[in-house]
Amino acid sequence: MFVRFVDDCLTRFHGRMPRFRLSTNIDFAPLHVNRWLGVALDYHAQELRARILDYTDKLPYSIPRRVLSAEFIESLTLAGGIKIDGISSAHLPSLRSLHLSRSHIDNRMFQRLLTGCPLLEDLSVICLSPLSVIEVSNLDYLKRVAVVVSIRAPALAKFHISGIVHLKRDYSSLVVN
Repeated sequence: MFVRFVDDCLTRFHGRMPRFRLSTNIDFAPLHVNRWLGVALDYHAQELRARILDYTDKLPYSIPRRVLSAEFIESLTLAGGIKIDGISSAHLPSLRSLHLSRSHIDNRMFQRLLTGCPLLEDLSVICLSPLSVIEVSNLDYLKRVAVVVSIRAPALAKFHISGIVHLKRDYSSLVVN
């Protein structure tokens, strides 16, 4: 019934679609989700949000490659049981905002994704696996970065975090001695 409702709504829609937000359970076949995302891309949605709920015991949903090569997307949010893989490159030249949360992406795919986003201003990386290295370079327009790591390890004896921030401005006035 839900699938029919979404299909009916999307088939009646005509014109530009400024934003498309989908929050659904993985129980709906990936075929339906692919179709809905495809319609959003056909209508050149500039903001695309996809969130897959209740995926704990199921395989994650693989995001279609077409989403990662949509030249018109300005804001992209992928959350929940979404897997980002199998891309040789991403091409999101208009993307200014990228939010990835509780999704599946490895180090290589993450780098490929960032390389395809030259205008990126806002980046959120929240509890991604198996991502272990976040390297951000050559993003001249980047203004905001949020990184959230969740660790559930009662016997944790050591936690190491490192990184280098290269700033083009002098922020020494913000340091309090």
